[in-house]
Amino acid sequence: MTSVHVTQYEQKIIHQKNGIVIKLLDKNKYELSFEIENNNIILTKLINLHLMRVIYEVNKDIFDDFSLDIYSDNEADIYLSFKHFFEDLGFPKRYSLLHVNMHSDTNSAIFTANTIYNTLHKNANVNVNVNSTILPIDNLQITCNIVNAHKIKIVNVITFNTSFEIPGFVEKMSVQIFNKIFLRIKQFIENYTNNV
Repeated sequence: MTSVHVTQYEQKIIHQKNGIVIKLLDKNKYELSFEIENNNIILTKLINLHLMRVIYEVNKDIFDDFSLDIYSDNEADIYLSFKHFFEDLGFPKRYSLLHVNMHSDTNSAIFTANTIYNTLHKNANVNVNVNSTILPIDNLQITCNIVNAHKIKIVNVITFNTSFEIPGFVEKMSVQIFNKIFLRIKQFIENYTNNV
């Protein structure tokens, strides 16, 4: 009998703070998870494509341009341009142009997004696109598991293209940026008091 050697990428927690956990699942594949709880509002009403605008609005120091084109309750294109965080290091400015589909049932809502390549977004600042490079996201899946009307567990899994090289120091800085983005949305929703 011959033995088969199976190589499995070791999953590891690379960040854990303020209720947000970021794991490296595989090369260029990350998971970011956290819970949101607010007994003052019905959180399930917030789970829709318009949530992307809230993410932008509470993070304007991270993003410098945004557009949301909603085609139906379940389909949209999202354009997000990041500020140029790594300019001094010679890295290009990045933006995302994603096609998003949403599927929901009584227990969860799942947003699945893929990069739209070879297209300039119609609402994007032309100068941003000329001096920017698309962030090569092969797949982004945001799963919102509904614990109850006031509590949601969110799991984001993002997979970058295998050709995308992420140096260790850029990964560490990027983890901090993504932590900030999602911590702000978590805090904004948890501190919101008006009934939706």
